[in-house]
Amino acid sequence: MKEKDIDFLILQYLKKKGYSHAEQVFRVQSNLDQAVAEELTGKQGQSHSLDTDAGLQDLLFCVAAEANPQAYVDSFDQLAAWADSSLDLYRMELQRVLYPVFVHVYLQLVQYGASHVAADLLKQYRRRLVEVGGRQSSIRAQELNELQAVAVAQHLDAHPFAKAARSSRSTLLLSAYSFELLMHYLQGRKQWLLLSILNSHVRFELHEGLPLLDAAAAGDDEGAGLLQGQAGHDVGAINTTPLDLGLLRDGTEDAYATQKLQEEEERLAKQTAGASAAAAAAAAEDGFTEAFGNDMLEDGAPLSAAAQQASAAAKRLKAVRDKALAAAKAKQKEILESRRMPMIPLLPAHEKLKKSQRDDLEARVQLHPPDNLPSAAFFSILNSQQTLTSMTVSPDTKLVAAGFSDSSLRLYHLALLGKQRGKLGERAEKRAAGLLPQAGAKRARGAAHRGEAGDGMDVDAEEEELLEELEDLSNQQTMCLVGHSGTVNALSFSVDQQLLFSASSDSTVRLWSTELRKGLAAYRGHVYPVWDVAACPHGSYLVSGGSDRTARLWSTEHARPLRIYAGHQSDVDSVAWHPNSQYIATGSSDRTVRLWDVGTGACVRLMSAQSACPTCLAFSPDGRQLAAGTEDGSVSVYDLGSARRMALLEGHTGPVWSAAYSRGSGSLLATGGADRTLRLFSMPACDNILDAINQELAAAAAGDPAGADAAAGGGASGAGRASGTGIAAGAAAAGTRGAAQHAGAGTAGVGAAGGSAAAGSHHAGGAVPQYQPYQLLRTFTTQATPVIHVGFSPRNLLLAGGPWSLQPPSRQARPGGGQ
Repeated sequence: MKEKDIDFLILQYLKKKGYSHAEQVFRVQSNLDQAVAEELTGKQGQSHSLDTDAGLQDLLFCVAAEANPQAYVDSFDQLAAWADSSLDLYRMELQRVLYPVFVHVYLQLVQYGASHVAADLLKQYRRRLVEVGGRQSSIRAQELNELQAVAVAQHLDAHPFAKAARSSRSTLLLSAYSFELLMHYLQGRKQWLLLSILNSHVRFELHEGLPLLDAAAAGDDEGAGLLQGQAGHDVGAINTTPLDLGLLRDGTEDAYATQKLQEEEERLAKQTAGASAAAAAAAAEDGFTEAFGNDMLEDGAPLSAAAQQASAAAKRLKAVRDKALAAAKAKQKEILESRRMPMIPLLPAHEKLKKSQRDDLEARVQLHPPDNLPSAAFFSILNSQQTLTSMTVSPDTKLVAAGFSDSSLRLYHLALLGKQRGKLGERAEKRAAGLLPQAGAKRARGAAHRGEAGDGMDVDAEEEELLEELEDLSNQQTMCLVGHSGTVNALSFSVDQQLLFSASSDSTVRLWSTELRKGLAAYRGHVYPVWDVAACPHGSYLVSGGSDRTARLWSTEHARPLRIYAGHQSDVDSVAWHPNSQYIATGSSDRTVRLWDVGTGACVRLMSAQSACPTCLAFSPDGRQLAAGTEDGSVSVYDLGSARRMALLEGHTGPVWSAAYSRGSGSLLATGGADRTLRLFSMPACDNILDAINQELAAAAAGDPAGADAAAGGGASGAGRASGTGIAAGAAAAGTRGAAQHAGAGTAGVGAAGGSAAAGSHHAGGAVPQYQPYQLLRTFTTQATPVIHVGFSPRNLLLAGGPWSLQPPSRQARPGGGQ
């Protein structure tokens, strides 16, 4: 019933009863002028065709039925029977209306205190509602399980699903004629209760023509859930917001690439000059000093075969190199022009950090799946199955930070761990060689100290010194940080690795100094547990997400949040920074992933996580794609420009707790989870400036048939390097050495911590597959460690870790997480 009809009925009632004063007050308070009131009451012609008695009867029926739970049950039963008896052409579309109506009928019954009636209705229709398009919908099954947990009226404002359902409007796609049939039935049968639900909680999108009979019309699994269409028509507006996903200008990698390209150009110029000199010398032997542009001697006699070959090789080599350099410079210019300026103030990187980043770029290993896969260092922490809740490794692989359920943090210094292992090995070797007394000597010394008889042996001074050194190393290698009063749920190092951020269930985020190993600040603003925290890749910002359904932007220089990002219908469980630091991504238990503009605080992308809640997020190095791991073991990869899911990666049999892209081209995605596996997926290569320049150099040389002949000339080695290996080869060689050094340190740290590296591995399908994007390349299975952290060092060493667990980990939630 329209609001105009209700106003008409009230005015008719007041006029019939002679309540002229009340009628006047109603007109004033309802903002009805005299003309509108006369039109409603019929004084200016009978333009309103509503029958007064019938309208009053309908209104009274609707008001009375709202307090009668059985009226809701009867109305829904009749609607289900009518949809099932519809013509085959329209039945599939009309049956789609049942699910959102059922959910809100259930919630209305709970609101009126008829929980037992609601439970019976759910039991009656559960099996039917879970089936979508002839198959079981995991989304609906999960939503109905959550709906079943809403048992009393107090849950309506406390349960996340109930709150989200009552505050949002789902979207249904129907043909125009199916919608007319539905409205004709509801109005003809006076189903005012159901009409009220549809008007308040459902938005219909109509299309012309015949009903859609494919899986999309019947309700595919991606759109079967009630909350899949939340935010309604706003989703389209949000996802068409223009984005500038380019990386920041004047980055260290761009400067490094420019420097290397200039060095390559100088090197090639020298080699070209050398090749020209060699050709000139060959021609001089025939009595002619100008080899280029002339194949004849001064007397008209032809050049010798050797002179002609040298001249042709020099020309072809110069052409190949000129072409390669021109292509590389053009690609470099194209990439640099796509860079953007920051819209928020960022602190410039200090020289020490820039030097460290350049060293990492020089030593970075270029990963090219499926053949060139990374080395891995895995860290397990003993005796922490029920207590370890979070873990992270510093980018320089010197520190491992771990958070525990007892509110403490621990920092493990990997270099000292390796040094201690070396000292223990040295001690064992000396004892085996008889250079140190055996363990019984120490017991003899203790007996003598107590006044007991002994054999007179004492510990050697060298043994004393070694024991003291081991004790010092033991005290330094592990540091316990205390400050939180709740479980430590997440950890994140700053870009310079001097600061460590921690998020806790005590509703705070704390800042720690890794050098002083002390707490520096506490950020208070969240009112419930904080589930995740992430440090900005540029500057002194951090972002946190918590159970209060918000994400908050902080600065190390301020104690209060700079921005609050609100919009999720449930806990914000995971957060991540875009590589350009101008956007942040949040994943929530409402099964959505949002992208926010850091400066304005506006939501610029809204994507559904489909079948389960997102548990971790990872941006590709170029910022064009976002990977979201979920609690059902799948990983969704989204294109941020179009806000569409590009791929669904499957393989895990438990929740995915961490994900990370490889550095540089981002051709690998590593994921780890509760199933105690670490998996590598192939990804589309990003537009990385170093790789792009090398590819242009290689492509230009490979496309010229003279490249093969040039190898026979004096500049053969130079031609090979001109084809693109000049920049990449040095980086790959240095990167291999760097990876080996890091792997050695990591292995020492693992052993000292008592962990185990990946116990076994196998290729998907038993053999190395040909490279294709979004394919499972390899699976590493740990002995007894669920993987709660995955990352890549700047040199592309794969880092992962977790707690030693003799029992299978929980498949429901990450330790200390928000699910």
